[in-house]
Amino acid sequence: MCFCTVHTIEAQLSPGELARVHAHLEGLSNCTQCHQLGQHIDGAKCMDCHTEIRVRINADKGFHATVRDTNCVSCHSDHNGQKFSMIRWPDEDMTHFDHNRTGYVLRGKKHQEAECRDCHQEKNIRASDILTDRKGSLDHTFLGLDQACSSCHVDKHKGQFDQSCDACHVVDDWKVIDKFSHDQARFALVGKHDSTACEKCHLEEPLVGEPTGSFTRFRPLVFDGCVACHEDVHFGKFAQTCEQCHSPNGWYETNLKTFNHNQTKYPLVGKHDSVKCELCHGNTEKLVRPAFAQCVDCHQDTHQGQLRHRVDKGRCESCHIEQGFMPARFGLERHQDTRFRLEGAHQAVPCMMCHQTMASGVVQFVWPQETFTCRDCHQTPHGDQFVARIAKGGCEACHNGSTWHAVDVNHNETRFPLRGKHQKVFCEKCHKGIETDGFTGTRYVPLPLDCQDCHVDQHGSQFDRADITACVRCHTTGDWKPTLFDHNKDALFAITGAHEDVACEKCHQVEAFDLNIIDRRYKPLDRTCAACHGEMKGR
Repeated sequence: MCFCTVHTIEAQLSPGELARVHAHLEGLSNCTQCHQLGQHIDGAKCMDCHTEIRVRINADKGFHATVRDTNCVSCHSDHNGQKFSMIRWPDEDMTHFDHNRTGYVLRGKKHQEAECRDCHQEKNIRASDILTDRKGSLDHTFLGLDQACSSCHVDKHKGQFDQSCDACHVVDDWKVIDKFSHDQARFALVGKHDSTACEKCHLEEPLVGEPTGSFTRFRPLVFDGCVACHEDVHFGKFAQTCEQCHSPNGWYETNLKTFNHNQTKYPLVGKHDSVKCELCHGNTEKLVRPAFAQCVDCHQDTHQGQLRHRVDKGRCESCHIEQGFMPARFGLERHQDTRFRLEGAHQAVPCMMCHQTMASGVVQFVWPQETFTCRDCHQTPHGDQFVARIAKGGCEACHNGSTWHAVDVNHNETRFPLRGKHQKVFCEKCHKGIETDGFTGTRYVPLPLDCQDCHVDQHGSQFDRADITACVRCHTTGDWKPTLFDHNKDALFAITGAHEDVACEKCHQVEAFDLNIIDRRYKPLDRTCAACHGEMKGR
C-alpha cells in the first residue's frame, strides 16, 4: 500500500518548478499543454498560447520571424524556478542583442546609447493585441512598440503635420531638419524669403486649455497677400497688389514685368530703364517724386555751364541720348557749324585730342579767342626760321590741312631756284637736321648757295679765284660735263692744227692733289713745245 501524496509524486515526475509567468500551468494535468507525451516541448504548442508571437512570425515581422525554424526552448528554458528569467540573452546581457534582427535598426547615436527599457515600457506600447491580452503589467515585454517616432516621443507640433517625423528630422539631432524642403509646402520660399529666419513667420503660440507651455505655429498660416506679413509702406496709395510692382528678391527691386513705368509722366527710356528705383525715389518708406523737367534736375552738368550761350541753353539732349551718355550725337556735320570747321586731317582727329581735360577736371569745349591759328594747337618744328613768313600767311603758306607732310612750296620763288639735276635731288640732301641751342630740327634758312658749299671740288682747287670755285664757268646743272668750257677762249693755250686731234689726257695727266682728290692736272701747265715734244736733236 502506498501512502505518498500527490505533491510527492509530482515532485518525482516534474523536472523543476515553472517560471513565474508559467506558474498557472503547474500540475501533472497541464504537462501536455506544452509537451507531447513522452517527448520534448513542441514549438507549435508554444504558438497555441503565444498568439502574439505567431501573428508576427506569419507576418514576417520582428525578431522571432528570423528564428522561426529554431525550437523555442533553445532560448526560453523553463522548470528553473519562479525567479528564473526565461529569456536567454547573448553573454547574459540584453545590451549585446543585435537589434537589427528585429526589423528596426537603431539609427543615430542617441538611439544606440539608449537603455532598452527607455523604449520598451508599457507607456510606449501601441499594438492592440498586446494591450488587449495584457495580464498585469506590460513593462516586462519587448513587443507592441510602433516604429513611428510619436510612439515614444512627444509631438512638439501638436498634430499640425500628417507625415512621419523622419520626413523632416534626422535621428542624430532632432533640431536638424535638412530633409525638409519648404518647396514642398504651399508657400515656396522665393527671393528674400529663402534667407528669412523661420521664427519670423512661424511664431510661438500658447497651448490652448493649458496654463503654461507653447508650440510653434507652422500651419495653417495666412499668406494670401503680402500685407498678411508685411506692412503697407505706401499707406494704401496703390490699389494694385504688392507683387504687381515688387519682387520677392528685394522690396526695392521693381518687378518690371508687371509694373509699367511708361504709364507714368516719366517713361523710362534707355539707361533709365536699368536704374535702381531708390536712386530717384529715395530709399525711404515715403515715396519721393523727383523733378524731371530737365536732365540737370538729376544729373550734374559735367560741362559746368560752358554751353549755356547756345540757343538751346546747353540742354543735354541736344548732344546726348538716354541709351548712353557716350558717344555724343555732336558729330562732324554739326562741328562744321562752329567757329572751327573740321577739314582735311582734322576730320580724323579724336575729339579728346583737342578737347582735353583742364586743371579743374572739366573737358574744355569752348575757347575764349575769336580766331584760331595753327600755333594755338601745334608747335612749329621750324623754330624761328619762318617767323616773318608765318606772320604774313601762317602755316598755310606752305602746309595744308590734309596732311602735315604735304608741303606746297615753289622752290623757284626762293633765292635758289631748282634747275637741271637739282630738281631730282631729295630735299634732305640739302636741308639736313641740326641741333643748336634752343632748336632741334631741319635747317631750311639760311643756307649757303655756292656750289662748293654742297659739292666737293674734284679739281683740287685748280680753278679757284679768291677762294671761290666758280663751277658755273664750265659746268651747268643739267650735266656735270664741262659743256660751257671752250679751250680756245677759256684757256691760255689755243688748240689749233694737229693739236685738235690730240686726246685731252695726253696733256692733262692724272695726279693726286691730296688723299681724297685724284684728278687730272689742268693748270698750271707748261705751254712750251718742249714741255710736251722735247728738244730736237742736232740743233
